[in-house]
Amino acid sequence: MFAMTVALGFGLGLLAPHERLNASIVQHAGIATVAAGCLFAAWGIICLKVAGTTVKPGAPVLAFVCKGPYRISRNPMYLALLVIQLGLGMMLGNWGILVTTPLLAGLLHVLSIRPEEHCMRLRFGSEYHAYCGRVRRWI
Repeated sequence: MFAMTVALGFGLGLLAPHERLNASIVQHAGIATVAAGCLFAAWGIICLKVAGTTVKPGAPVLAFVCKGPYRISRNPMYLALLVIQLGLGMMLGNWGILVTTPLLAGLLHVLSIRPEEHCMRLRFGSEYHAYCGRVRRWI
């Protein structure tokens, strides 16, 4: 999904390029944004690995993780993808990548998050329900 929305956005941005203002500032902010997204994703992956569960979307969950970035967001790695996509759009000065970020969020929500949350509710019951009451889906 991520690669698809970035490619779509990149193509849209090439179809209707615009003149960039303060391109250097925006580019550097984009680099920092991509780096922050990568670090946030890595933190989530480390927490899952330490807990002994999978990082592969759709694979059976072996442990309920609510530490690290999972205290901030129920979906830190998906959130990281959105942040990385925004950073790429800024870094490349491509508005199309920026405007397709909500499309990525929608696809992630429907195709990944909802099914995963359903599985988590079935597997972890009231513990997961309480967690959902404490921690927001995105931020």
